[in-house]
Amino acid sequence: MEITQKRHSTRTRYRFGEARVDYHVKDPSGEREFAVAYVDISRDRQKAVERNTWLRNAGYFWVALGALLTWLRFSDDKPGFPLSIWLVVGVGCIIAYHVRVTRFIVLGSSKGNLYIVDDADGARILEQIETRRAAIMRAEYDFFPEGEAPERLRRRFTWLRDEGVLDDDEYKARLMLVDALGPPVEEPRA
Repeated sequence: MEITQKRHSTRTRYRFGEARVDYHVKDPSGEREFAVAYVDISRDRQKAVERNTWLRNAGYFWVALGALLTWLRFSDDKPGFPLSIWLVVGVGCIIAYHVRVTRFIVLGSSKGNLYIVDDADGARILEQIETRRAAIMRAEYDFFPEGEAPERLRRRFTWLRDEGVLDDDEYKARLMLVDALGPPVEEPRA
C-alpha cells in the first residue's frame, strides 16, 4: 500500500510493507529517503508548522520600499494617487506568509523523523502505522511463555498497554490470567 501527500512545495510518500515503512520526502531543502521498522517508530507525536520565509522577507522589503516611495510621492505634491504598488505587493506577501501554512505531525524513529502532512491522508497514514506497529508488537510480545515469573508478565503487559498495543479491557484480562498464576502485586504507576 502507498500513500502520497503534496502540500505546497513538500511531497511525501509512504510505502507500507509487512514489517517496515519506506519514507520519502522532497521539499525545497532537498530529498530524504529511508526505511524504518514499525516497532522503531515512536508513539510520541509532535507538531510542526512550515511557512515560506521568502514570502515574509520579500514582503517586509517591499513594504519598506513601498512606504519610502509612497512618502516620496506624497512629499512631492504631484497629482495622482501617491500609494506605491510595492506597498500593496509587500502587504500581499506578508498576508500570504501567514495564510500559506503547512502543518505536520512528526513521528520520531530510529532512522529520522517522519513528517506527515496533517490532513485526511495524514490520518490514514497514522492509522496504518499504528495498526501495523500494534500487530507486530502483539505477535512478538503478547503471549504467556512457560515458566516466566508473574511479575515479569505484568510488566510486559503494562508495557504493551502503554505502547497502545492492548486496550484497557485486554490489559485487565491479561492481568487476571497472570493473577491466576501467582499472587497479585501492586501495579506500577506510569
